[in-house]
Amino acid sequence: MQTVRPEGLEYLDKHFVPLKGKVKWDAEATGIAPLTMFEGFAGVGAPYLASAGLPIETVAISEHSGYAPTQCQVWKTWTDVPNLDDITAPDLAGRYGVLLNGRDPHIMIGGSPCQPFSFAGNRQGLRDIRGNLALRYCELIDEVNPEISGWENVFGVLNDPTNAFGHLIGHLSGFRRPRTDWSPLRADPRFARVFEESPDVAGMLDDHPGLCSLLLDDEAFRVAVTEPSEKVKDLRRSFPKAISKEHGAALAKPLGKAVLDGDREAFLSALAAAPSAAAEVLVAFSPFAVAPHEILPPDAYCTMTKGTLKRRWPNAGVVAGPSRVVAWRVIDAQHYGVAQRRRRIFAVATKVGNGLDPTAILFDWPERPPRKAGGKGKVKVPDIHIKGATGDVMVWLPDPKTKRFGTDCEPHWGEGPLNPGRKAKLSDPGCLLRTFVPESYDLSALACLGILYRADRRDKAIPVRLEAGLDEYVCGGLDLVAGHVEAELADCRAALLAIEELDAALKGATRLGAADFARKLESLTTLVARNDALAAIRTGGAKGSAEDADDTDTATATDTDTDTDTDDEEI
Repeated sequence: MQTVRPEGLEYLDKHFVPLKGKVKWDAEATGIAPLTMFEGFAGVGAPYLASAGLPIETVAISEHSGYAPTQCQVWKTWTDVPNLDDITAPDLAGRYGVLLNGRDPHIMIGGSPCQPFSFAGNRQGLRDIRGNLALRYCELIDEVNPEISGWENVFGVLNDPTNAFGHLIGHLSGFRRPRTDWSPLRADPRFARVFEESPDVAGMLDDHPGLCSLLLDDEAFRVAVTEPSEKVKDLRRSFPKAISKEHGAALAKPLGKAVLDGDREAFLSALAAAPSAAAEVLVAFSPFAVAPHEILPPDAYCTMTKGTLKRRWPNAGVVAGPSRVVAWRVIDAQHYGVAQRRRRIFAVATKVGNGLDPTAILFDWPERPPRKAGGKGKVKVPDIHIKGATGDVMVWLPDPKTKRFGTDCEPHWGEGPLNPGRKAKLSDPGCLLRTFVPESYDLSALACLGILYRADRRDKAIPVRLEAGLDEYVCGGLDLVAGHVEAELADCRAALLAIEELDAALKGATRLGAADFARKLESLTTLVARNDALAAIRTGGAKGSAEDADDTDTATATDTDTDTDTDDEEI
């Protein structure tokens, strides 16, 4: 497949060399070694494509694609990037280190499966094995220890009942709760046989301070097992069922009753009565406790809805921990040239001490005059400050009412760009040089027509290059969609005439309906006229270039990088 590159970029030729359809950074010509990048959950390879023409080298990717084998088509086309396959493999970090061949790991980026967090899914969160892959990705980041890490997912993860996002930012920041002294449990005569017959219990209590706190304090136990949150309600139902399935109703009944009543002593007595099953019981009970690396959102972002406590994280925030500084922000694609609402959360983490600020990468900072000499700027007090085993963790969040951080220089963290009235700039050469996408990921002509129609209805401006590519692709498939458009146009005209006649008879009673149909008619007429003109140009161009077809490149709609993900809303 050949493509036509935009004019005016010849000055970049000396810096880039083509490699199998992707523009690769030429380190020898520029004298700048590229940054190394690992792409987890690679899918169709969006970061790989976006890095075209930038000083970034994708050293390896991880894409298991057990449920969607076609996702790896892009990597079958570009065989220069090794696929390390399953991200849960224990030796993956070691194999990636071999591929680095002594170079430093600079960038890791990935978006774990979104089905457990999406509003279109069952929202099982971390109870879903696919949801737990987000935490496996955090473990891999700890093993590789790159300078910059990135994570992307759907907006629904912020109010996931299992607090998956709190686990993620806690893990990335390096937070871990300090150990709790559980010697009173060992001194309890009821537990002598427990530690003998279930030796794993001691290790669990060492590694899980939150679980120890519940087993040692009556009030903490009662609050944890009776909290009216969606997560705890589900656990109260599932906990006795899990115990009954493994160990029978004789053990499940007293344990389930103790949990329902919030009675710690009754729970410990029932646990001591079955010492051989103590480890399995505590594993099933541990989700009631706060995980060692989990951070809970503040009460200001918790709401009580119909008797159920719902926790959520705000759309932006910053976490500073002993290992990394993490910033996150929700961005909506409809503000960036896509005629579709698609809200996604992006988190960026940088290693402590490397001089990189994730807020400078993710947030938009307005220009402001320098502070006067000797002036004092506002310093925001952390909304959350927790003392951890390896260091403190501080979390800064915007005020739930004012939607502002309240700092000396307020960052812009909205879902759109800083200046929504201006068109987004293509600031990097990679955006201009994306000239190849595999055919298997092309949009159909009807889908392209739908994007144009939706943009017209919403009065949304589409970037010039994207609109030209969509127009041309619609032209290529005009024979397939012309009948559909003409039929809808005829129906629309007939309906408009009928409404106008009724409107005249009723003296304006249905004027609103007539206006709606008129707008639709105008949009369809514009699309048909545009397609007719493009078809005429295409036909004339084909006839004029028949003699020297060997010297002519054919531009395709793949000249633009188009995201076809429709997780929240279909085209």
